[in-house]
Amino acid sequence: MNLLLLKLVSGGQTGADRAALDWAIGNDIPHGGWCPKGRRAEDGPIDARYQLKETPSSDSVQRTEWKEKYEEFLVHEYFTKDGTVGVQITEYDPSDATAYDSKSLYSGVLFLKTDGRVAGRYKLPGWRAGHVQSNSNNSVIVADAYLPQPESNWDKQYWAEGSKFMSLNYPEGDRLRVERLCYHGTSWRTQESHPHAIFSPDDRQVLFSAEVDKSNSVYVVDL
Repeated sequence: MNLLLLKLVSGGQTGADRAALDWAIGNDIPHGGWCPKGRRAEDGPIDARYQLKETPSSDSVQRTEWKEKYEEFLVHEYFTKDGTVGVQITEYDPSDATAYDSKSLYSGVLFLKTDGRVAGRYKLPGWRAGHVQSNSNNSVIVADAYLPQPESNWDKQYWAEGSKFMSLNYPEGDRLRVERLCYHGTSWRTQESHPHAIFSPDDRQVLFSAEVDKSNSVYVVDL
């Protein structure tokens, strides 16, 4: 398998962001990205060895917006049971100043074979649906947010409500049909509080974690 990676872009936060940067440094892959003013992160200032630029604001929201100022970005990649790679994809016109949170967004899930061939591409009706995972035959995708409305209806209150629920997403044609699965109510305060749902081996249950009242628990929901 031959993969070409020109540059890795990360926000430098704890968990997957930091691990990706360490991997890039260890493998001589160019890296970059934006971090909050003061190199702010959950565990303290981000080490100078990570070649990140600071945003004017110390608010992580601006870091996320600036990190994603690209025509296309991929996040939350995973291997499916048959060896296909699943990944969230978002595209928009970087010349549109409102594209990050408006109808200009294209959000969905992309399936790739390890030789780079596209195995499937499915558009979500709304904004990207949190962290995603597929069942064993990729016929259902679980996500830790429920955002079924068109992008033009998106606002912070809508995200605040939709991010409290798990969703099931069904590929139909080139689109995803979204259904609400259950309430999780996590705080989203840290990487550890993100639900990161997965299917059971028999696809009959979904396992996820959630932080409620500063206490992390693991939950199982039957399908």
